[in-house]
Amino acid sequence: MMMETIKTDVKLDTIADITRDELNQIIKEAIDDKMLHLYQFAMVDREERNRLTWDEVNDLADQYRWTPPPNAKTNLDLLREDRD
Repeated sequence: MMMETIKTDVKLDTIADITRDELNQIIKEAIDDKMLHLYQFAMVDREERNRLTWDEVNDLADQYRWTPPPNAKTNLDLLREDRD
């Protein structure tokens, strides 16, 4: 799926100088730009994930895993506190 943005030639000093249709076009272009960047980012990210081996995935999981300190409350303790 290829997305393309269309740029208008609207050059303004203030928003009062434009019509509703011109404003809608500017907003549409801004949204299309963001969507295109998000799509491209997602595709690069997906391609990167597809190249990882199982060991690399496990290493990444270990790298980003957070272990609470030994004296921290357990999930059950926190749930009981919220309940009471």
